[in-house]
Amino acid sequence: MVLEKVSQEEFWQMNQEEMFERLKETYQKQKLGKVGRYFSRLNSAFLLLLFVFFGEDIFVQVIAGIGAIYEIYRLIKPHGEDEEQYKEFKIVSNLVQEYKNKILNTSEEKPRKTKFIYNLISSCLYKSGNHKISKTMAYIPVINVIMDEMTPYTSLRYGVLLKGKSFLEAELDRIKKK
Repeated sequence: MVLEKVSQEEFWQMNQEEMFERLKETYQKQKLGKVGRYFSRLNSAFLLLLFVFFGEDIFVQVIAGIGAIYEIYRLIKPHGEDEEQYKEFKIVSNLVQEYKNKILNTSEEKPRKTKFIYNLISSCLYKSGNHKISKTMAYIPVINVIMDEMTPYTSLRYGVLLKGKSFLEAELDRIKKK
């Protein structure tokens, strides 16, 4: 199932649990499947180990060894960053709910800020087509140590999510001070 972009009305009608589940589902759909993950990580670890044992320069051998250890670690513990991401998702869904309860449809609401919040957070609620490229990059050995299937999510979407979180916190603090 591909998650479609939600309209502004649907976004503000989502309850806290729906938003958290949607953020979590979008995050999970970005990942490779179990077979793809094993293939990608083992392929890269094998190639890096070849560099470790047959590389001519000691610097290349050390870097390849570190990369191989990292790939094996990611193979063993593929969901290492999930809990941290889920905590952020929970915080953001709580902040959106608090914003809806305290500011939305009141005299304090500013339409531009409400639309800005929607634009920031809604981009993390759907799966776009550009993930196919990043998933393909995850299968290329050695490159996937630097850029894997989660790179667009962690660098772009997660940054946007944190920006939305800080903006929501600032707005709620502004209301509390009044």
